[in-house]
Amino acid sequence: MIYRYLTFLLPLSLLCAAEPSAPFVPLPDLAYRPEGDAIVIENGTRWDNRPLYPHERFNIFRTGEQPGVSGPVGRLYAAYARGDTRLALHDFKQRTARYRAGRMEWQLSDPRLPNLVVRLLITTTANGDGTTASLLAEGALPGDLAAWALVPPGVDKASAYQVQTEPAGFILDRVPAAKLTQIRARFSTPVQRWEKGAWKNHAVLASSAAFVPADAPLTDASLLAWFPVADKAPAYAALIADDNDPRNWATLVRREGPLDPAVIADPAAAFAAGLARVTAYGNQVVADTPDPYFNAAVSASAAAAVGLFVNPTFVHGGSLWRQQMPGWRTMGAAYNYGFHEQVKRSLAY
Repeated sequence: MIYRYLTFLLPLSLLCAAEPSAPFVPLPDLAYRPEGDAIVIENGTRWDNRPLYPHERFNIFRTGEQPGVSGPVGRLYAAYARGDTRLALHDFKQRTARYRAGRMEWQLSDPRLPNLVVRLLITTTANGDGTTASLLAEGALPGDLAAWALVPPGVDKASAYQVQTEPAGFILDRVPAAKLTQIRARFSTPVQRWEKGAWKNHAVLASSAAFVPADAPLTDASLLAWFPVADKAPAYAALIADDNDPRNWATLVRREGPLDPAVIADPAAAFAAGLARVTAYGNQVVADTPDPYFNAAVSASAAAAVGLFVNPTFVHGGSLWRQQMPGWRTMGAAYNYGFHEQVKRSLAY
């Protein structure tokens, strides 16, 4: 159900808005601006200030103004190479970030890579503790490469991983073995070259070198999967981790079990399913007023309402204090936004 809030119900919005026929002029001295249902910033520098919620789960992924995402699978970056020029996407000179409910998109360019525009979109998988991404290069040249770069969880605490590479993906297992710590990745484009790089201060391309999994476990390093880029042809990645809910949050109901490889078996399909899920709830409530700031904020706020439900009940907070609290006041967002099935399950529980 889509709720359309009419302008006569929003006098505060009308007071702040321009005439409907007037061209939109962003308010001065604000970092963000609206663009349809998107919240936009140019050349932002913050990481991890936007939560992305997997489907009815405790764990969250965090993205932000800089291209990349962190969560149960570790921290995922992307990079681009043309000849001797190799750049992480967060080092591009021009970066436009667009947040919409449940997903983040970046449009990137750099004079060191002339006539190239890279578009990266990241969201969560439709099921499981996973994330999925699409990378599209406009103006790619023959020989150009892009990379998915992963910093596994716990690298800052000396965690090590045995890496099993595949033609278009990898499997990570903790060394020494630890319960429910496996991570899997699948890519739509086969990997041409594996490398390991740095991880501190987001410098994933620093000190990069060829990586041979049989030599030794991956430790104190990022893992880079370089693949050929075709002009205007999207490349997809999907990553998932074992179900292992945080014990300090999951005091009533706790998921614990191995990941489902089928969720990411087809990365393009995993991306499409994840994007369809977040697009649907982003359209759950539509505000159509003369105030574009208000309209974009209403659409984005649907993600917070969805993220407060962790099956079978609601939690205390969206990004922090996600303890299960049946009957807690955060249920109000769900019934005001029309997520009645969540309310019914919570009450039944």
